[in-house]
Amino acid sequence: MNIGQAVEALKQQKRVSRAGWNGKGMWLVMLNPGWDDHPSDASEDCTLNSNTHIADGEERSVEPCVALKTAANTLQPGWNASTPDLLAEDWGIVA
Repeated sequence: MNIGQAVEALKQQKRVSRAGWNGKGMWLVMLNPGWDDHPSDASEDCTLNSNTHIADGEERSVEPCVALKTAANTLQPGWNASTPDLLAEDWGIVA
């Protein structure tokens, strides 16, 4: 798959990864605040229960973002693609 197909899979609540990534078990998932149900193939940790967050004493809405499941088994929200990621053809859906 290419990056466009990977993004479409993320929008369908699927996890995606690149064969060329060196980190073991790394994948991406869309964090979408306000989901009523958990994504079909993501863990409970990948779903937020609210679309708002209190910061600096003010309530702000939370926008969807792409998060990276790291080799250290943490979720890192706000993943940004590198140029090699954008041009890669080795994207796939994680089972």
